[in-house]
Amino acid sequence: MTLRHFAIGCLCILLAGPAALVPAVALAQVTNDTCLDCHDDASMLSDRGHPVGIVAARFQASIHSDMDCTDCHSTPGDYEDVPHYTKYTPVDCSGCHDDAMASFKGSVHEDVLNDRDMTCTTCHTIHQHGRAEHEALDGCGDCHEDAATAYATSVHRAGRKQNGGAATCASCHGSHHVLAVADSTSAVNERNVPLLCGGCHAKEPPVTADYVRLPVVVPGYLESVHGKGWQEGKHAAVCTSCHGAHDSRLSTDPRSHINRQNVAETCGQCHDQIAVEYENSIHGSAVALGVEDAPTCNDCHSEHLIRGPHNLNGQVSAEHRAKELCGACHTDPEILSKYGIAGGVVESYLDSYHGWAVSRGASLVATCTDCHNVHEIRSTLDPASSVHDTNVAGTCARCHEGANDRFAQSYTHAGALEARGPHGWVRYVYLWLIAVVLGGMAIHNAVIARWELRRHLSHVRREPAVQRWRRAERLQHIVLLLSFTGLAVTGFALRFPESWWARLIQLDGHEIIRAYLHRAFGIIMTVTAIYHGVWLTVTRRGRWSLREMVPGFHDMRQAGENMAFHLGLRRTRPAFRAFDYTQKAEYWAVVWGTWVMALTGLILWYPTVATRWAPVWIVRVAEAIHFYEAILAVSAIAIWHFFFVIFLPAVYPMSTTWIDGRMPAGEWKEFHAGQYAQEGEAPIQSPAPGSEEKSQQN
Repeated sequence: MTLRHFAIGCLCILLAGPAALVPAVALAQVTNDTCLDCHDDASMLSDRGHPVGIVAARFQASIHSDMDCTDCHSTPGDYEDVPHYTKYTPVDCSGCHDDAMASFKGSVHEDVLNDRDMTCTTCHTIHQHGRAEHEALDGCGDCHEDAATAYATSVHRAGRKQNGGAATCASCHGSHHVLAVADSTSAVNERNVPLLCGGCHAKEPPVTADYVRLPVVVPGYLESVHGKGWQEGKHAAVCTSCHGAHDSRLSTDPRSHINRQNVAETCGQCHDQIAVEYENSIHGSAVALGVEDAPTCNDCHSEHLIRGPHNLNGQVSAEHRAKELCGACHTDPEILSKYGIAGGVVESYLDSYHGWAVSRGASLVATCTDCHNVHEIRSTLDPASSVHDTNVAGTCARCHEGANDRFAQSYTHAGALEARGPHGWVRYVYLWLIAVVLGGMAIHNAVIARWELRRHLSHVRREPAVQRWRRAERLQHIVLLLSFTGLAVTGFALRFPESWWARLIQLDGHEIIRAYLHRAFGIIMTVTAIYHGVWLTVTRRGRWSLREMVPGFHDMRQAGENMAFHLGLRRTRPAFRAFDYTQKAEYWAVVWGTWVMALTGLILWYPTVATRWAPVWIVRVAEAIHFYEAILAVSAIAIWHFFFVIFLPAVYPMSTTWIDGRMPAGEWKEFHAGQYAQEGEAPIQSPAPGSEEKSQQN
């Protein structure tokens, strides 16, 4: 090499040196506006046909809008020329998203990511990845076409379109650490599906934006035979077994796995033999014909809270089968009329030995499914039916060994309802016999009782007596007796409408009449109570009675002495004065109860007025007090009052004081020795005038 050549080479190097430094300086000076001058064209392609254009508005709305283009595209090159560089270096997202890249380890996408068959932009939209979660079909569907197609028709996809709150692929499978379905730690593995779906479907309250309340499904599933089997680690149906994995659709969609037309097939995935039996049944045939009223699997077994037949709370249990399960349709007047189905079959069953025993909780007694079969229920006209004329004897023989055709004919729904047959005639004869015999007995005994009571009253009147009650007191007692009885009958008729005595006064079902009668009796009792208060205040007899009724410590002492006497621990009775502790307790209980019932009754009568000045709970509290105070009052009358005025041997068959106000002097001296010691013989009156003649006539 000559000196001349060396000099030319050095000159070239000196001239080329600054030019070589220009690209690096130019890259650092590149701004987003510089890039967008050319790349703000969505249709722009590179020389190799790769899309290199973007939409500036979308980029500015993306999650990366605050970044510079060169933060990601940092390959050295000549950015004033096209192409900018000779070899493209792919963007490395791990510079910022190292945690996301690390989560790919162990996922189903790890190998394809390492082989560059998949990159971040395979799923995430280039330059315009939004802050909100992306739509599933934009990324996953490019590879998972079948799943994406199924998801596109699902209820979740529809929910995304409506309000964006429904599940996407990432909601169930995860975003970067996507595991295979067979992996036991995967969220979509069979062992974890109920927990996965429960993340959304167990939320409370399940109410839509339109205020439609949806069923709470996960708690019911966990209590079901499927849920318990799943919790025990058994192979049991989970959410996707019935609803599908990606194509979960509304039950109204004909393509849905849980559509009425498809439910049997869905359940048949596990219960294949039962599905065949159901499809051959009258119910399965009706559903196949589009009869919406015909039951399918979930109508009888429920949707999520499916319990076994031996679970007493399950609707397919023997106790609930006739009344609530089969009876739901076979006692519905609209269904019976619509399809011309014979009525009364459930009633006839319940009015048989089988029905009575089942109502008592018997589990080894025939119910509907024991005769008609469980799933393969056929029409009685079908020769293959278990209750067809040619097969019914064999059906009965399942329980009744040796049953024949005549035995089978001895009980059918039609026979039990046939009023003109022997069964009907026997029923009517016995109803008349019961009415005549028992009615005759009642009339016979009423005549005797009347005579005996008159003789008893006459006997009492022949004896010297003490005037315990005067006319005003007896009238108050009679009004109290009538109003109290009326209140009890009309009040409890509301709470116990199915009781026999409530039906006797059903008043043709007119609740308004019952309500007005109840209020009328309440007014009468309240007015009587007010009158009684005035009588206690303004009359000498009333003031004396009030003083005698005031309880004291001596009443507690005498109560103990009275118990000791009747237990044989004391020789003599306590010396009670005008009123003993039993009478005082009852009197003040009546006073208390009357005003409690009056006050709560007014609140229930005028609830809108009461809630203007009282707390919101006042009406329900008044309702509870009114009911339980009524039970207490009626029970106290039956147990306490009736004992002392009817069943006490000393006054049996009845104390007549409430009729004429008189108490035999001997009884008065024995039971009110304290008053006798205080007043002596003065209160004792001679026998009532004419009592001797009346006694002789009786």
